Amino acid sequence: MTLLNEVRDFVRNARIIRNAIEYSSVLPDYLRSSGPGTEAQETFDAVHTYVMFIGIGRSGTTLIGSLLDAHPHIIIANEQATLKYLRPRVFSRSQIFRLLLDNSRQAAGTGRVGGGGYSYAVPGQWQGRFGTLEVIGEKSKSARDVTWLTSSPALLETLAGVTQARIRMMHITRNPYDTIATRAMRRRLSLERISREYFALCDKLQMLISRVDAVSEYDVERIPVHLEDFIEDPRSQLAAICESLGVGAESDYLEDCARIVRNEPHKSRHDVAWNRNLVAHIQRNLEKIPILRRYSFED
Repeated sequence: MTLLNEVRDFVRNARIIRNAIEYSSVLPDYLRSSGPGTEAQETFDAVHTYVMFIGIGRSGTTLIGSLLDAHPHIIIANEQATLKYLRPRVFSRSQIFRLLLDNSRQAAGTGRVGGGGYSYAVPGQWQGRFGTLEVIGEKSKSARDVTWLTSSPALLETLAGVTQARIRMMHITRNPYDTIATRAMRRRLSLERISREYFALCDKLQMLISRVDAVSEYDVERIPVHLEDFIEDPRSQLAAICESLGVGAESDYLEDCARIVRNEPHKSRHDVAWNRNLVAHIQRNLEKIPILRRYSFED
């Protein structure tokens, strides 16, 4: 059974296969975004900030992306894989923004359902709609985007050039034991295997963070958020994120968003059986990574 799971996982996650699937939509998306009936270019005149998500999957990115999409001046698409439109650089600013807007509308129409089947719809707010559009972006498969940005460093500069906007990277972090447990259960693989992958992704993420924090050629910044802090006080955390994105946050928006946030994060680490040595090994690795030092199996 383990071998069968390994084979299935390879087919689903092998980079060449995933990229082939992603790129199969490029031509249809190009035609769709440049054809008649698409959103007027003037719709995007006020956009000053582009948002992307970095980190490691199963860390709360769908929740926060959905809440931002409920803001009257923000559109956040769900897994459009925008970076593929820049390899090579063919799509225009308005084409990419039209695709993101269409994606947001479709996601809103289906209730912004996440990977666990949980709905992130915010009743009474602006998901899939906007008043004046000032901020746009997507909640991508964050680990994939980290891999793309580290393997093709020029992509970040290209993104800034095409969007003609400030780049803000939402960096969502969750207790690594929960992230590892969730990924292992979803992919039906061992905790040891997923732990190795997790820290390999951490290495790439640290490379990207170091580069972003040192960038001076264009306006790119990282917005770090710990999921546990966000869930504990979603109103103030969301208000702070909006401020970092350059938009205000009305009290009714904050209240409606906070209403759909669970009282505490699901501690999926308790849903699986751990080897004591693996827990200790992970803890030693966490202590080497500044953004993860706060976490432990108990907390």
